[in-house]
Amino acid sequence: MFIGGVEIEMIRYALSTACEEMGIALRKSAYSPNIKERADYTCAMFDPEGRLLATAEHIPVHLGSFSWGMKQTLKAIQEASKEIQEGEMWILNDPYLTGTHLNDVMVIRPVFYQGIRVAYVANKAHYVDVGGKHAGGISILSTSLEDEGWVIPPTLLMRNNRVNADFFNSLLRHTRLPDWVKGDLQAQISANFLGERHILELLNRYPLEDLQASFTGIFDSTEQLTRAHLSQFPSNLAEAEDVLELPSERGFSTSFPVVWIRASIQFSKGSVKIQFFRTSQQVSYPLNAVYGVTLSACYYVVKCLLPLEVPVNDGFFRCVKVEAEEGSLVHPRYPAPVAGGNLETSQRIVDVLLRALSHLLPDRVPAASCGSMNNVVVSGKDPITQEEWAFYETNGGGAGACPLFHGPSAVHTHMTNTQNTPIEVLEHNYPIQFLRYEIREGSGGEGRWRGGEGIRRAWKLLSAGARVSLFADRSRFSPYGLAGGLPGSRSEFFLVHKGENPEPLQGKQVFEMEAEDEFWMETAGGGGWGHCKCS
Repeated sequence: MFIGGVEIEMIRYALSTACEEMGIALRKSAYSPNIKERADYTCAMFDPEGRLLATAEHIPVHLGSFSWGMKQTLKAIQEASKEIQEGEMWILNDPYLTGTHLNDVMVIRPVFYQGIRVAYVANKAHYVDVGGKHAGGISILSTSLEDEGWVIPPTLLMRNNRVNADFFNSLLRHTRLPDWVKGDLQAQISANFLGERHILELLNRYPLEDLQASFTGIFDSTEQLTRAHLSQFPSNLAEAEDVLELPSERGFSTSFPVVWIRASIQFSKGSVKIQFFRTSQQVSYPLNAVYGVTLSACYYVVKCLLPLEVPVNDGFFRCVKVEAEEGSLVHPRYPAPVAGGNLETSQRIVDVLLRALSHLLPDRVPAASCGSMNNVVVSGKDPITQEEWAFYETNGGGAGACPLFHGPSAVHTHMTNTQNTPIEVLEHNYPIQFLRYEIREGSGGEGRWRGGEGIRRAWKLLSAGARVSLFADRSRFSPYGLAGGLPGSRSEFFLVHKGENPEPLQGKQVFEMEAEDEFWMETAGGGGWGHCKCS
């Protein structure tokens, strides 16, 4: 049977649809609100060499790192003199292999047909807690990777289609939330079985050699399409820089310690080269972005410039070259802490690259969005059962205005594609009561096109006590506007203790709460685009 362009496209869409179904199955059968409600997971399929074939439209920071992470993982397994066998499933979360952070647990299933390995199916899901020194693993107090949680190297989760009970039980002992972790991992396993079934169904329709040829065709056609579009962009070199905020050792003060991200971007002959130069060295704070995260942010920005019909797979990745100095903030060495690099540094890389592109493509690039995932981890103990509880959420903000329309308000932007956790779900599962949740009017930057508005969100603690880890940005430096548009408002955070006046908090801070204390947040608005014509 001859595999032509039509058949290649049919197979590509079949693989993408299968990834969507994997994600639906994972979400519907997961236990934790972080996966069931926020949809913090990603599913993908790979060829036998670990090259990305297809993904669903899940989390950008996962998607761009998946191919790099898969290749790193397969290399690590090979270097350990192990060979992946039929009926196995592997698990890991080491960010220096997977390409994100410890909370993202990666589960891999090889797909065999008539004794031949024909593909891999895999997924990543964000666990609320993977042990470590600080609940939730996301804390500005972490100074090493081990502080953030239990580091899992590539490990056999399943052999001969039977779960490795010793590892499974060990994982549950390393988390503060064993019931949720157990349910979420079972959901990941089931999702991979579903993906495997879809690939085997394709092999009932196409001979093996034809399916393998279609994989090559998917990569080659995507590369050709990507290069055709990239060749239309100007080849001038463009540079930009921006900062990430560090905590002040003197509390909420007028001093502004920061780290810098500096990058250049240049198109040439159907490809693009991104270089990080004079970027700050890695730090002891968990703001370091492993190389997979940096790749993700770069791939995301380039993909945003291309038409929707250009898919994301290994053929697309061939057209993008990224250089970053090892030991820097965007390519750290083990064991630097990295939890926030996945969350906040990825966002700032996007801001830097978009600002650089605004010099080359001024009529296509939006102003800066809120620039933060506004991460909040809250943990405590049930006063009766003494069982630990913890929840994690990201919070939206304003999107940057574009050359043709206003920025959307109260949305997750760029490297996060998670959803809003309904306050009813949080109140049902945790000892908190919401006081307000609304649009932060006036927070978007003015311009011909206005930046999107951030959000106001406040809740009261109902239990005896809790610890809060706040990990956010843009509380000191506003999201920039473009083409004469004004910057968006900065984020603000407050603790109200015993009904006293609100106490301002740093964007990256750990603090204690008592019963009836309140936590308020006001997230940043997006930057405006163009000179305002209203005056």
